[in-house]
Amino acid sequence: MYRLAYAAMIAFTLLCLPSRADTITFVDDIEMNVDVLRVDEKNVEMRVKYGTVVVLRSRVKKIEIDYEERRKSLSGANETGMELFKLGQLCEQFELLKEAADAYRTAITKPNLPADVLLKIGEFFEKQKLLGEARQSYEKRLEIDKDNEEIAKKVASLPKVEPMKPKYPVKRVEPVKPDVPEEPDKPKEPDKPVEPAAQDVKDGIEGTQQWRIQTWANRGNCEVVTQKNKDGSENRMLAVDLGAGNHDKTVVGAFVNRDLKPYKAMVLDIYNDSDKDVKISFAVITMPTQYLESKAVTIPAKKWRRDIAFDLDAEEYKSEATNWVNKGRLENRERTQQFFFLIYNAAKEGTIYIDSISFKTADEP
Repeated sequence: MYRLAYAAMIAFTLLCLPSRADTITFVDDIEMNVDVLRVDEKNVEMRVKYGTVVVLRSRVKKIEIDYEERRKSLSGANETGMELFKLGQLCEQFELLKEAADAYRTAITKPNLPADVLLKIGEFFEKQKLLGEARQSYEKRLEIDKDNEEIAKKVASLPKVEPMKPKYPVKRVEPVKPDVPEEPDKPKEPDKPVEPAAQDVKDGIEGTQQWRIQTWANRGNCEVVTQKNKDGSENRMLAVDLGAGNHDKTVVGAFVNRDLKPYKAMVLDIYNDSDKDVKISFAVITMPTQYLESKAVTIPAKKWRRDIAFDLDAEEYKSEATNWVNKGRLENRERTQQFFFLIYNAAKEGTIYIDSISFKTADEP
C-alpha cells in the first residue's frame, strides 16, 4: 500500500501554497497534481493541496516534473536562492541537467546563499563544463571566505566566460520503475501493508508506531514512555508535550497502513497533565490522499478520561468534500494510511498522555 511519510503531512495552514505543477502517476493509474520535493530509493516526498506527503517509490509508476511551472511559482518573494537551489537539486536527481543549470544560474544571483551551497553549485557547473557559471559561483563563495586559498585557486584557474542567461525549458517526463513489475492481465489482489510490519490492529498502537510531531501545527515533542505497574508489568503510553506557536493546536501523527473497515469504534484513554482543559480530535489520511477529522472531545485539566470512543460509522467527519463541516462519513477507511491526534490546547505547556488505543467491532462490548 501507499506509505505517506513524515515529513508530512496534511496541513490546513498550507492551503494557500502555489499551484502544484508536477504530476505523479501511481501503479494503479491514479494521477495526482503535486510539487515533488524529494525522491530517494524508497520514498517520494511531495507537496499536495493540504500539506506534505510521502509515498513509497515502489507504488509510483511515473513522475512528471514541469520545470517551467515550478519556476513561475517561485516568482516574487518565493524566488529565494535556497528554493532555487532545492529545485536545481531535484532536477539533478531526474537528470534534467539543463533545467538544474537554469535554476542554479538564478540562485547564485540571490543574496545570503550559504557557502556550502555555493560550493555545490560551482562543482555542478564545473562538471557540466559551464565554466563561466562555475567561476561566478566560486567568486560568490570567495566573498564569504576571502582567505580560502583552495577556492581562490579555483577562481584563478577558470576562464572569464560570460554565463548564459536563465531561461525556462519545457517539461520532461521521467519514468520511475516500480520495485514490483505490474501484471495488468491478472486479477488485482487486495493491497497489503508494506511498512510498518503487519500487526493486529486491535493491539494498542500508542507504543508501537513511530509517532512524530507535525510541522504544520505548533511546536512540541512526543515520545513513547514506559510506566511500571504495581504488579511489575509495563505499560507504554504516548506522551505529547504541548508547544507554543501561532497555531491553535499541537498535532502528532504516525503511519499505520490499516484496514479499519471491520471496526465500529476506536477506543482510548487520555490524561491531560496541563492546567487547562483541552479538546482532542482524531484524524486519518485514507487513500487516495483524503484527510478526514472527527469531532473533538474535551479532556479536563489534570484528569483521566477513559474509554473515549470515536465512532467510525458516524456521519461526523469533516474534510474538503464537506467544506470542513463535521457531517461526512469516514470514506475509504479500509485504506487508512496515517493517524493523527490533534490537541487543541488553550494551554501552551503541559503533557497529554494517550493510552490503550484499540479498535472494536460491532459485536464487541
